[in-house]
Amino acid sequence: MTEISVILPVYNSNLTHLRTAVQSVLSQSFSDFELIIVDDGSERNVAGLCDEFAAADSRIRVFHNSNQGPGKSRNFGIGQAKGNFIIFMDHDDHVASGWLEKLYHSIIDNEADAAFCYAGEFVDGSDEVEALPYPRFEREALSLNEKLRRRLSITFFPPWAKLVRRAFIEKYGLGFSEDFNRFDDVFFHLFVVHHARKISFVNEMLYFHRMFDGSISGRSRQNTDMYFDAFKTMDDVIAKCRKDGIDCRVILNRVMPMYGLGEEIVVSKEKFNRRLAEYIRTYKLDNVLFKRKLKAFKHWLFFCRFKKDRKILRIFGITLINSTGDRTAK
Repeated sequence: MTEISVILPVYNSNLTHLRTAVQSVLSQSFSDFELIIVDDGSERNVAGLCDEFAAADSRIRVFHNSNQGPGKSRNFGIGQAKGNFIIFMDHDDHVASGWLEKLYHSIIDNEADAAFCYAGEFVDGSDEVEALPYPRFEREALSLNEKLRRRLSITFFPPWAKLVRRAFIEKYGLGFSEDFNRFDDVFFHLFVVHHARKISFVNEMLYFHRMFDGSISGRSRQNTDMYFDAFKTMDDVIAKCRKDGIDCRVILNRVMPMYGLGEEIVVSKEKFNRRLAEYIRTYKLDNVLFKRKLKAFKHWLFFCRFKKDRKILRIFGITLINSTGDRTAK
């Protein structure tokens, strides 16, 4: 049986980027893998290139589907996977030659349910790679408790940064949000963290994620309302929890601090907050909106700041002391 299944959804990728992605997988130091390319309704030239890959290497299998979005393509890939372990990749990224080997030895040696690695991102056309801000852990493997689950739930390790046992995925029915949800992979991450007994870490940057406007994860500030898709993820979490007999508040409260930051990101702030307030009220979730307002109110009541040669102390909205000892009022 194949050890690792690499699932690569493809949709109208730049041909050069796609070749780079596939070649980086074929150049792995670990050879016992299959590459499952799920063509999500691409144009003829992209679909044809995928077929060329499969004709040239027996480890590659290609499936041509109608356009259904990355979440559904990843779920389809899971259903086709033959490997004992599953990992994912995006069609315009590339990986280090030890990506599979190091994750594989980490998950095996530590008897973990999943192995995570670190990643970097780069802007298309640039050679400068910036490390993604993931937390570092002193130990290579962690047995998860609630404190760690909360920390990992709000520290998103993408699907291409985690190798997961296929038996674990099948046991808990794990998958991705569908219906073109741009946060389809958050759903997968939350349930991996919820169910995992142990997670191991490879303390190396093994994956390189390409960033450009037009991609789902692009940095364009013109589409910040895409974060409303996070509510689709919340709906999917609630539905799966009902199906599996899990209290949805356990999982959602771990990630609520991130929802509380939504106001700082989206353009339609009032609409986002009203929507979030409905979920908080309906499902009795941690009221991050109230906590945010309370924090701002406390900041107004009591504030102390050092700035160069000035010290400012404010109590009940009144500035009492500055660096010269003068009493002022605001």
